[in-house]
Amino acid sequence: MGQFIKFGLCTNIICPEKEKNKIDKYYKDFDVFKSDFESQSNINTRLYNFREQDNGYIFTIKDELLVADNLICFLKDFFCDIYDEKDLKVYCDDIYEDIKSKHSAVDLIKFAQDKPIKVFKFATVEIV
Repeated sequence: MGQFIKFGLCTNIICPEKEKNKIDKYYKDFDVFKSDFESQSNINTRLYNFREQDNGYIFTIKDELLVADNLICFLKDFFCDIYDEKDLKVYCDDIYEDIKSKHSAVDLIKFAQDKPIKVFKFATVEIV
């Protein structure tokens, strides 16, 4: 058993129809909403593809951000800040090799779902 602080890379943000209707009612300019959302959530919406559907708004992380080389560079920088050298070898080196073998964002997300490793796993979180 342990206690941790979790960090995440948000790959999908879904704003359901009920919330979409509130946004549409209170914001005349959608860019103003995005700006407010960014300042409140610390999520940079420019890193996401956006699509509007009848049942809500959907932001999906851009595929190029999940390309293995880009993701590994990000993770190495990130993990070096939170783990010492011994823990990097234990928790992270195998993950880098696994990530290199993935050829698409879909493959990476499936890997995170199928292989829940302490430092690299998939989770669904509701942002309120």
